[in-house]
Amino acid sequence: MRTILFAVIITFTAPAAWAESVPHTITVDGDAEVYVDPDHASVDFGVETAAPTVGEALAQNNIKMDRVLAALHGSGVVRNDIQTSAFSIAQTHPVNKDGRMDFNTISGYQVTNRLTVTLSDIAKVGPVIDAAANAGATSSGNVLFELKEREALLDKVRADAMRNARHKAEIMAGAVGAHVGPLVSVGNRFVSEEREFAPPPPPPPPPPPAPGTSILPGQLSVSAHVTAVFSLL
Repeated sequence: MRTILFAVIITFTAPAAWAESVPHTITVDGDAEVYVDPDHASVDFGVETAAPTVGEALAQNNIKMDRVLAALHGSGVVRNDIQTSAFSIAQTHPVNKDGRMDFNTISGYQVTNRLTVTLSDIAKVGPVIDAAANAGATSSGNVLFELKEREALLDKVRADAMRNARHKAEIMAGAVGAHVGPLVSVGNRFVSEEREFAPPPPPPPPPPPAPGTSILPGQLSVSAHVTAVFSLL
């Protein structure tokens, strides 16, 4: 009988002890987002040349790139804001009658030189693209709009997301007569999205004079998401 009585006591007291050990918490998501105007931009330019020999292709590329650099300087871009982003020399191959490239035969060489230009004045993006295209740039990549004080803005958005999470917890806890206590844990995922606009194809060089390239910077969206666990009192 003692053994059976002991087993019965364990059966009835274990759930009560387990219930007392379960923490009373509430888990909520917090979000915040702001839209701001970009304060600087970066533009990618490329000069590509092809010739039967490496020397010819390189010489032609250097001439064109010198013209592009001169045009950029003439547009007010300082040397420290111009950086070589890529440079390559590649073989070119002829195409067979069946439309396939013949990699066993070398028809010439192609030289590619790419620059990334940083502009602190958003209004100069269009004119700089025009100047580079008219000077001989053969390609242009995406225009990237950015923020100089991104971290400071992210700090504000993170704090706003946490306040949003606490507010949600207080609303839900109040609905059942409880109170929100200290923060138990938090997980976060920060997202910073930039709305990027690629410029249209470079306008043909004059004459006649080509209209200026229109670039629309739009706004940048900076957001934060947190998952917070609060104790309940």
